[in-house]
Amino acid sequence: MIILGHMYHLGWGWGGGVVTMVLLLDELRRRGHEARLMLQRGKWSHDAFGGRPIAMDRNYSQPLPRAKVRAYMEADLIITQGEATGEAMRLAHQYGRPLAHLIHDEGQLRKHGAKRRDVALAIYNSRWTLEAALRESREESAIVVNPLVFPDAFATERGDAICLVNTSLPKGGQLFWALAARMPERRFLAVRGGWGAQIIHASPNVGVMDHQFDPRAIYQHCRIMLMPSQDLGTPGPNPDWTESWGRVAIEAAASGIPTIAHPTPGLVESLGDAGIYADRNDVEAWVKMIEALDDPERYAEACAAALARSAELERMQSAQLDELVAALAEVAAVSRPAVDWHGAVREGRAMKVEALRPFLYQRAVRRRDEVFDVPAARARELTEAGLVRIAEGGGAPMIRPEETQQLPPPLERKAPKERTSGVVVTYACAHCRASGFASRDALRDHAATEHGAAVRETATAGLSRD
Repeated sequence: MIILGHMYHLGWGWGGGVVTMVLLLDELRRRGHEARLMLQRGKWSHDAFGGRPIAMDRNYSQPLPRAKVRAYMEADLIITQGEATGEAMRLAHQYGRPLAHLIHDEGQLRKHGAKRRDVALAIYNSRWTLEAALRESREESAIVVNPLVFPDAFATERGDAICLVNTSLPKGGQLFWALAARMPERRFLAVRGGWGAQIIHASPNVGVMDHQFDPRAIYQHCRIMLMPSQDLGTPGPNPDWTESWGRVAIEAAASGIPTIAHPTPGLVESLGDAGIYADRNDVEAWVKMIEALDDPERYAEACAAALARSAELERMQSAQLDELVAALAEVAAVSRPAVDWHGAVREGRAMKVEALRPFLYQRAVRRRDEVFDVPAARARELTEAGLVRIAEGGGAPMIRPEETQQLPPPLERKAPKERTSGVVVTYACAHCRASGFASRDALRDHAATEHGAAVRETATAGLSRD
């Protein structure tokens, strides 16, 4: 299969979902499929990611519209996540490609207004996220694949610091700094996260580290990992967010680093019995948990439990990937027809379109999900602008699926012919007036053979036909 991963960007601001997408595409490539990556912003410039060597079969960085069309038409299926979801849904619908969604937020599909036809396969990052979606009565084809963590790529020697990755408020930044103030004799490490407003203070016992592409640069300093992430509905800047899995905790577990966590459903599912749990609003409970791990025997037990959980999840991950590959192959076998824009415009059709967001059209505000008629040429412009998509039964002529599988080959540009001054010189024989000799040597051979005399040459000029 040719699998296209459509992402928004890969720079400052990436989180666990981005890491999972890149590692998933790389794993599919290692399993014999062709993996391609398209970024709406930024460029791919990494030969390692998430502690693992990474390669893609093809990269599209900030592609022009024509390159996006070709990328979608050549792919057997598309996988998207995060901020790229809206444009991926529009392009997949327009060019008849099945679209799979990596979902790490229970409201992700709702946020982007996804309908049943926009979701060929929903890939949930945890059982809890899937169950939350089922409570919304979503009926799309679904599968659970936990965020990929390959222990060998993350394992390193442990350090002596108490760590928090991402010091934003939803991740528990306030609790982290409160603990550092309460325990000045201990070393803490704050790692700036890829999203959210970071809470950073100056403290003599706290080191601060930037976001890292290779997490081993973080874990080699860690003795204990903290994950005081908020529950769903917690007042603050991101009330609709909670820790739906806990990738950092599982990466740390590969090095035997124990995690003290707030018991969100995702963290309880990921850490299981290897987790040490405390309420994020109870600072004293966290102090006691940290002090309890001063006991060498108890700390050794916590490290062993973390390593055991890492190995267990690795076994589960292998089975989940096998199931995912089978599901993707089934989805890729069903391609939908793409809109024949040339035919629609040529025939002057009127088409029904559905607004993806409010916008002004013909002096009227079109509401989201509103269906209205527009000429085919205008429908194409609005679709390419990301404002509408073709409605069900919208009157658009379609290209048959078998035709969309074979794109016309790119135009072959002929190499330009070598140009001279525009004049071609030939030579004529002064003895017999024979002409058309391309060089003096040819003329000398003629004179010696035919006349037995030295050449007497006359050059004649004519315009080149080149």
